[in-house]
Amino acid sequence: MRGGDIAGLLIRQARLQRDWSQEGLCRGICAPSYLSKIEQGKAAPSPEVTEEQLSDFLTLMSASGRLEPLEEHLIDAGSAVAGCGGAFVSLFLEALADGAVTCGLPRDKARRYAAQMVLGSAKLVLESGKHPGALKDAVCSPGGSTIQGVRVLEEHGLRGAVMDAVLAAYDKTKEMGKG
Repeated sequence: MRGGDIAGLLIRQARLQRDWSQEGLCRGICAPSYLSKIEQGKAAPSPEVTEEQLSDFLTLMSASGRLEPLEEHLIDAGSAVAGCGGAFVSLFLEALADGAVTCGLPRDKARRYAAQMVLGSAKLVLESGKHPGALKDAVCSPGGSTIQGVRVLEEHGLRGAVMDAVLAAYDKTKEMGKG
């Protein structure tokens, strides 16, 4: 079963599909994608669960990465970003590396530089607690190369395209959960 295959399902249903012995736990999201392989996935149990269910959920999902409660009505939205976002970021990372290769940087260095920049930027957001826009503004010097790149990304609709991708994933997750 691939990570996206359980989007929108009840954890109970996923457990039954895998012949897990206990009764269902709770509704929750998990991103059992490739990010979970390095303990950087995301899992969120619904807060309406018993202490025993929460303990079972945390035990099951502990290797996936960060765990935090999420209200039932937000689970599909959480799944759209935590479960699908890795693919979106990977596409962005690939485009960054391709751009650097176009500028003459060797592919292996371009990929490493892009990956390290994404990792550092994500870590800064998580550790500083600052809004990503404030961090972007701090890097953009007046008339500088970064703000010129940001201008081009805005002209080409990056922000809208990413938001639309999350909305499409959300809609599909809700549709899959109805079955």
